Amino acid sequence: MPRSIDHFPDELIQNIISRNDDKQTLYSLCFVSKRIHGITLPYLYRRFTHRMFERPQRLHTFLRSVLVRPELVLACEHIEILDPETSVDYWDLDSWRGWAEERYLPILQASDHMAILTAGTPLHNNAQDEIGHLIHSEEAQAALLICLAQNLTYLHIENPNTTIEARRFQTDHLLMETLHPQIRENKILQNLQHLAATSSRLEGGQGGFRLSAIAPFFRLPGLRKFSGNVCHEPEDGLFAGFDCPARSSAVTTLSLHHSAVCPLALQLMIGACARLDHFACDWAGTAVGWVELNFPLLRAALREHRATLRTLTLDTRAHFDSWPEHDDGLIPALGDLGDFVLLEALDVPASALIGWDEAGVAHGAGSALRDVLPPRIRELRVNQVAPRVYEHIAALAEVCNERFPELRRVVLVDMHDGADAGGVEADLRKAFGDWGTDVDFVVEYPAETGYYLRN
Repeated sequence: MPRSIDHFPDELIQNIISRNDDKQTLYSLCFVSKRIHGITLPYLYRRFTHRMFERPQRLHTFLRSVLVRPELVLACEHIEILDPETSVDYWDLDSWRGWAEERYLPILQASDHMAILTAGTPLHNNAQDEIGHLIHSEEAQAALLICLAQNLTYLHIENPNTTIEARRFQTDHLLMETLHPQIRENKILQNLQHLAATSSRLEGGQGGFRLSAIAPFFRLPGLRKFSGNVCHEPEDGLFAGFDCPARSSAVTTLSLHHSAVCPLALQLMIGACARLDHFACDWAGTAVGWVELNFPLLRAALREHRATLRTLTLDTRAHFDSWPEHDDGLIPALGDLGDFVLLEALDVPASALIGWDEAGVAHGAGSALRDVLPPRIRELRVNQVAPRVYEHIAALAEVCNERFPELRRVVLVDMHDGADAGGVEADLRKAFGDWGTDVDFVVEYPAETGYYLRN
């Protein structure tokens, strides 16, 4: 029997190490023996997370290592390029510039120049100004790392814009301007599976990502999931320039969180997907103005994927300024989802299903819940209830076995003040029990769901 890990077969050691993401543990293993060091070292380079404009020397060290040993960059599967951590001075440009003039030094050491220029020259077609950025710009250096990591499967980029906004970071455009032509020529990121595009800057024009900035990524052959947080209001134009052809992208999962995103932007992203299996959006932008919540327009875009869509999540509870269930006037619902033949999980507000105004009047013909649910639904989660929604759910009992035989779970969230949760649950269980339908009912409260609702 082996007396230490150094006596294990290489395959077993590799299997054990591959399950560990703790940097300190991996680092310690590198000192066990020369053999264990050789097996472990690539796993130390599997993930790289870096905050820009704080400690560029950390990026320089990582680049130096992978240029000396190219096999290490091929082990890199997960890269996160983040903005600086927010602080008291985060929005104070004068304070940031004062700090940067004294302590921010993105220039590479002279001893690294030749290796960096050699690695970066093919990316820039020998354009001297762009090659020079590799020496002086942290963003250009981060772009080089991403280009070199050919086996990358996950990429997180914050504020991936192509034009300079408030001149805090001076070169907010270099990262994307380097990546875009390489993507279009199919030279990089061919194995990327998940792109996350987010931003801590959610105010006016600083609304996360422009669609033009992420459009080239939608052309990648391996990209299956896009997630992000964004503020796109109809008047700000940030949803323009999305040039990915309709029904051409391999993306099957779209997930937008803490976002206030207008229907025009959603239409473009949804329309680019050849098939969409999962769609989620919560209108929970923390520093944004009014954004239209247009359920019918969203359904029209999703209808192109009615033969493939499996899960649909829409959440309006934490929207900053537009609460559809409480605005004056009628709230049009999604409409009939009967032709979404694979849709099995719905997590939506009551207004998205039955439509109603603040007086509790149902909107439009055919808005009864029993008339709009998809035929293969397994779980219905009403994440914000409305007046009379309990009546709509109870009315499902009579037709459930015939129309929705796979329905097994109903969750009600955010019940109105004064509602008797126990009584509602009991009444619904009885209604369905009387018709011989086995459906589990759960009542949840806001404190139990969604961290952004508690913060």
